[in-house]
Amino acid sequence: MYMVNLLPWRSHRQRRHNRCWCGVSVATVLTLLTTTLLCRHGIQVEQRVIYLTQDADATLFAALNRRHAERLQAQQRLQQQIKREQQRAATREWQLTLTPLAEQMPDAAWLTQLHYQPGKLSLTGFATSLAALSRLDGALSHIPGFHPGTAGATTRDAQGRWQFQHQLIEDAAHAALP
Repeated sequence: MYMVNLLPWRSHRQRRHNRCWCGVSVATVLTLLTTTLLCRHGIQVEQRVIYLTQDADATLFAALNRRHAERLQAQQRLQQQIKREQQRAATREWQLTLTPLAEQMPDAAWLTQLHYQPGKLSLTGFATSLAALSRLDGALSHIPGFHPGTAGATTRDAQGRWQFQHQLIEDAAHAALP
């Protein structure tokens, strides 16, 4: 009978088998390492995109807030300009009312106070004579937009001047104007 020694063959097969499993193990480790690196890279890219998005949102929000503040300031300036224009119009309207009063005032009379309440214009002043005071009463009846109201107290001061108080009532058509 023949004897066959199978040990080298077994040893060769065992080495081949070990190399195969070693290759599978290395391939598995390399696959896991590659997958881990790819996932980590994907997470980093996603975090970078989130960061850039948040940064862009913050920049946009700041720009919108700045634009909103500028718009509010522009609206305030516009409202102030409208208010100034209304005040100028009211001043021009009062100028149209008070110019005839100044033109019709006698030289011997002068005003010390004008006070306006809606519907009433109160005048306080001095006159050097009763004739000037009566000319003033006549002049007050010709003021456009107003008609004479009640005359207040007329007194004489220590210097001999006549102190007077008059009220002019605003006409309904004149009062309706802004």
